[in-house]
Amino acid sequence: MYEGVTDIFMQTYERKEREGAKGVAKGLGSGLVSLGAKTTAGVVGLVAYPAKGVSMSIRSAVRGGVGRRIEAAKWKEGLWLAGRKRGLVDPVLLVAEFERRGS
Repeated sequence: MYEGVTDIFMQTYERKEREGAKGVAKGLGSGLVSLGAKTTAGVVGLVAYPAKGVSMSIRSAVRGGVGRRIEAAKWKEGLWLAGRKRGLVDPVLLVAEFERRGS
């Protein structure tokens, strides 16, 4: 937003140096357009970036349950494997145990 305000003066001065009196008018017009565009972009950014953060927070809160359930199932599997002969587990028994527990 700061650049939008300073562009009125900077562009007017730069155009005056290059083109003289006509450059003053062109620079002022260009600076005013820049003021509108950059100020609008700044205001939209003030609203858009926080809104994106809120959206991402809501999304992670809604979808976070799946990851927690997967992690819980892996912990259960690890505890079950630890209770067996340290990794010497029959895969058929492993599948049967998971089906029995409903996990």
